Amino acid sequence: MTFNEKAVEDVCNKLDIDLISRAHQVVEDGYEFFANRRLVTIFSAPGYMGDFDNDGAMMDVDETLMCKFIKVKCERKNANGMNRMKTSGPWNNARGRGRGGLRGGYNGFY
Repeated sequence: MTFNEKAVEDVCNKLDIDLISRAHQVVEDGYEFFANRRLVTIFSAPGYMGDFDNDGAMMDVDETLMCKFIKVKCERKNANGMNRMKTSGPWNNARGRGRGGLRGGYNGFY
């Protein structure tokens, strides 16, 4: 089994849901969409461990199920806007796989 856009779409359709939210992976802007906005990664810790220049975010879901994101800016961003460490997720590299490979189960989810 491979984790990819089609897998996300299939699960959403099977469960009759619009969005999967997940966490525990650093993303540069605090949140990041994947699979035509059917999956969102949310990471709430800005400047994670002092090693990243990532922003943090929280997702607020109201009573009508409308989602909005509240961003928490990283206070330690470098003046030139460059990250100390790359904050790439498994969705933004050419093979569609990040740390651990994201193949089956929860392997690769952080």
